Amino acid sequence: MPSRGPWHRKKSMLVSALVPSITNIVYAAALQAFSDVLRPSGYQVLLSETGFDPQDEESMIRAHLSRRPDAVVLTGIHHTDKARQMLRAADIPVVEIWDTTETPIDLCVGFSHIAAGQAAAQFAVERGYTSAVTVSADEERALRRQSAFAARFASLTGSDVARIGCAAQASLGDGRAALGHIVEAGFSKGTVIFFVARMFWPMVF
Repeated sequence: MPSRGPWHRKKSMLVSALVPSITNIVYAAALQAFSDVLRPSGYQVLLSETGFDPQDEESMIRAHLSRRPDAVVLTGIHHTDKARQMLRAADIPVVEIWDTTETPIDLCVGFSHIAAGQAAAQFAVERGYTSAVTVSADEERALRRQSAFAARFASLTGSDVARIGCAAQASLGDGRAALGHIVEAGFSKGTVIFFVARMFWPMVF
């Protein structure tokens, strides 16, 4: 971890964690593991749900920093300029998760959403599928996975990939509705369906 300089204040024993959704099972599991690791060292997690609006995230970052946390964990790498300024000025460790970047605020731990989408398409094609549909939440990271999947699948098979969109905070209900639409549209048997959102998973129709 790079040095952030000496701290000249008493520690709060709080670590801020900002996630888009606390009902997302993936984020919830990560937060549970995060808390389990911190608790034995005497730290508590200060949690907020940011949604998918950078301005809302900026407001929450400001509120969290007023509590003088000892570190901040953020979801994603896209933040407002003001949010970045506040975090750098706080002179505490800042970890961005769930993505990768060459220019993190401080530290970044994640994976490439483009590579993940491409790998899913490669896997589907290697299993012999020549037709695909994507169901994607209207959220920046999900859209990157969707676009990468569609581009790679099309390049490998020559087949265009149909897309069905959902709200940013997509749910199981949205997935059921999208699947019903796919069935009604009469997609051929053997079509791979790439669900790109929380609570979704790849499947074959």
